[in-house]
Amino acid sequence: MSANEQAKSDAELRDRFAAAALQGLVASNFYDRYLAYWKTEKLVGSIPHVAAAIAYEYADAMLDYREGPES
Repeated sequence: MSANEQAKSDAELRDRFAAAALQGLVASNFYDRYLAYWKTEKLVGSIPHVAAAIAYEYADAMLDYREGPES
């Protein structure tokens, strides 16, 4: 597999992980639990943007863990 194909594969895997994380976040109604916090902290962005950012944080953590857990 070429480096370009590997990069594309990694990006697709990251997107799949993020999609799974986002599905879990939305199903759990996380936004209702944290709405007061968002208003207090005056976070920038709508709830969907915040949810997407969190989902990609989870995806990045999953990819990092695949490379080997930290000792």
